[in-house]
Amino acid sequence: MFTKNFFNKQELSTLVRSVIDNYNPMELKNTISLKNIDGLIDKLSYHFAEEYDVEVKLIQSFIFLASSSTMASRMTSPDQGWHTDGTCQVIDGDCFNVWIPIYNDSTCSGIEVLPEKENKGLYDTLGDPTYPLMVYLRDAAPWVFEVMKKDIPADADMLLVKSHNGTILPVNRSKMNIARFDDARPGDIAVFKQSEVHRGFHDNGIRIQLSLKFQTADARLNPKPSNNLYKLFEAFTKGQGGYDQFMSFSKLFSPKYPMSKHGMLEKDLLITLLKNMQKDLAREKMVPEAV
Repeated sequence: MFTKNFFNKQELSTLVRSVIDNYNPMELKNTISLKNIDGLIDKLSYHFAEEYDVEVKLIQSFIFLASSSTMASRMTSPDQGWHTDGTCQVIDGDCFNVWIPIYNDSTCSGIEVLPEKENKGLYDTLGDPTYPLMVYLRDAAPWVFEVMKKDIPADADMLLVKSHNGTILPVNRSKMNIARFDDARPGDIAVFKQSEVHRGFHDNGIRIQLSLKFQTADARLNPKPSNNLYKLFEAFTKGQGGYDQFMSFSKLFSPKYPMSKHGMLEKDLLITLLKNMQKDLAREKMVPEAV
């Protein structure tokens, strides 16, 4: 699941350069279309084949900047950042997230995952991963636990809820198998299913990270009610088209807005930090400096 130094310095520089060249915050929120990284995608695809015995293809990429200020609202929300990825609703089949820090000067920053293999009973109870999951933590949402106090164990500190069928699963995190990737550094990767409950954590400094979304070769567009846009997509396209066409269609419902002051500051910070990182690599004479 976690691999240290997966990308060498030159590969990391190629990835950072692609971000600098292609980052456009006016695209759909946090998305990025990376170019000229075919060799890196091939390396990741080989990793999937060797480690997980699956054939995959890249479907989408995202970029995030984590700081104490950007993470504050997430860490104080009822779920404290615990979630599954929205791609699960669109794709019927296994989807994977390759989580790649490309800059990190924090002393406490990484990711936590509830792996399916080590928590099989939990995922069997939750059932179909294409339906949305809600998560509540006792520390962040005590009112939910107060309402449920007669029906859940006193030591439960997390509730996993599926609203479509009324499933409420109380768990104690100390009794769960949680994989934690501490002190993630540029070049490291974390690989996990998008349907596995996970969260990033961050206390200080800055982390810039990519999330590359892959699906297995046999995964298909989800036609079930859990994909609440599918019937409309079907009506528009007369049942034709796959995931790529669906994503183009879904942009009709995701209008672009002018960048906020916060968004512009985040863009400037992200690009400045990555350019300085490129200069550091060049000074080490490991790779040529980016123009």
